[in-house]
Amino acid sequence: MAIVTGPLHSSEARGQIGGKNGLVYNTYRGRCYVKANALPKTEYSDPQVTTRAIANDVHDLWVALSIAQRNAWDDFADRHPDCCWSGRDKRLSGWNWFMRANFRLLIGCLPTLTDPPFPVTSYILEGLSYTLGTLSVDVFWTPLSPAPDPAWNILIWRTSVHLPTVHPSFKLSKLFSFTYEQDASQNIPAPDSGTYTIYFLPVSDQGITMPPARLIVTVP
Repeated sequence: MAIVTGPLHSSEARGQIGGKNGLVYNTYRGRCYVKANALPKTEYSDPQVTTRAIANDVHDLWVALSIAQRNAWDDFADRHPDCCWSGRDKRLSGWNWFMRANFRLLIGCLPTLTDPPFPVTSYILEGLSYTLGTLSVDVFWTPLSPAPDPAWNILIWRTSVHLPTVHPSFKLSKLFSFTYEQDASQNIPAPDSGTYTIYFLPVSDQGITMPPARLIVTVP
């Protein structure tokens, strides 16, 4: 910063000239000064860069949809409320459902959707339960019989240890593993004592997603 006298051939000057790489004139405590325009520097972590890239990809998919396809997503959203962490219905717009479904699919390296999935209301993880192992949690459920076609896969997300009175949202958990529904079991490490929240997101081979099921597990 430089103190100046008679800036820009005047008694006082304020503001920016020269664009992003220009100069900024101002007055502080009766003194006129000029300084280079300092642009803010934003640094993103690798997970943030990945998330932003996926969000941009999903946005581009939405922009490429026809009006009829967008209307179909709006109709799907009206008929299919999503599920929040508390288990209550959460109303979404067609765009929100499109973003949420395709974001989850891209994280799981599964094909994206342009048309909304056909209605699915009956499938949930039946008999979801767990037992505590040594620094781990063994999770079980009842596989569908006969095996469905298309097959169901399960994306499993787990939080870090949190207080029992805290209920972290789905977006605050981290992807832990990917398994097939017919396997009907999964061992999940729990290296620290405390309460964990584990989410199970069913995703079919055709890209159909269901609201996640949830287990709250306390490891002594």
